[in-house]
Amino acid sequence: MKVLDYLLYSFYPEKCISCNKIIGVNEIFCKDCEFVHHNNYGQKIGDSFLPKIIYSVIYEDGIKNSIWKYKFRSHRYFVRPFSRLLFEIFDYYYKVEDFDVIIPVPITKKKLKERGYNHAGLLGLELSKLTGIPYYGDGLTKLRETNQHQKTLTERSRNVKGAYEVSKKVDLSSKRVLLVDDIITTGYTMKNCARLIKKAGAKSVFGITLASAGREPLAKYR
Repeated sequence: MKVLDYLLYSFYPEKCISCNKIIGVNEIFCKDCEFVHHNNYGQKIGDSFLPKIIYSVIYEDGIKNSIWKYKFRSHRYFVRPFSRLLFEIFDYYYKVEDFDVIIPVPITKKKLKERGYNHAGLLGLELSKLTGIPYYGDGLTKLRETNQHQKTLTERSRNVKGAYEVSKKVDLSSKRVLLVDDIITTGYTMKNCARLIKKAGAKSVFGITLASAGREPLAKYR
């Protein structure tokens, strides 16, 4: 361990992202949680716009609480272990040479002002650093809020339509895009974003998320 790392660890020890136990440097889980979560990664098969979405963990237990703190309580430091989880699953399913750009699912300007950061954007930026794939943080724009809580599948599908657009600042012609988000539930948000990206000229779009709300197949796009 380098001297600086040792000093930082002495004052700010790493903690398990699931149960908050102190762990070693560059570890993500404690041994107990590693046993529980290490096989919780997976993939969901999509459609012609978004053929596949991969995820690192199931959105439950301590992980759920940590992601909530990361999104809504300004615990940005979680981005470091979260992005390492993303990189591990990326390395398992995908190849760096298969992508030209990373684009995060955006939040509205209002939410960005309130929160101070886009949670998916930070994940995408860190994954870009780990993979070397260029990051287009403003590739997509969110035009209005889309609260999906307690909505039916049909309502969720309708709710995301017209809520996003491809930024005029970027040229996605023939680009192979990796779309990043924090959690996938039905997949409607990511599928809608992928459809817009493909219509903007992208060659392909594949997805990656930190967590999945379950192992169920993606809902069909309506």
